[in-house]
Amino acid sequence: MKRYGRAYIKYNDIFTTLKKGRIFVKLILVQAYQQLEVDEASAELQTIIAHKGVFKAKRLQFSIVSVPGIFQRFLDSLLANLNDVVSYFKDVLTVADSQHELLEVLRRVFDRLRDAGIWLNRENASL
Repeated sequence: MKRYGRAYIKYNDIFTTLKKGRIFVKLILVQAYQQLEVDEASAELQTIIAHKGVFKAKRLQFSIVSVPGIFQRFLDSLLANLNDVVSYFKDVLTVADSQHELLEVLRRVFDRLRDAGIWLNRENASL
């Protein structure tokens, strides 16, 4: 597991994207970090010894300092080249000028998330 340091806040990207439209949707990922599987060496580094035995995590865990940076880079890469979309940790923000345009943007986002095996929290999405 590489140490990436702190994830940086991309305020300029967020504000530039949000200025483009009138309709906004915020999508929230379910257990964001824990959706990403890790390799065997990283799983060993995340091993926890508890009173019930040894637990080797096969997915990213929240308590590791480099995880936000790792996950932010993953989302940035996954959603690259979508001009009306910006990610911020476990949130994906979309913007559009019309309902038709919004549906197109959301379809592209949903396709990429589905292809990557990433799940959304349906109850917490907001328009």
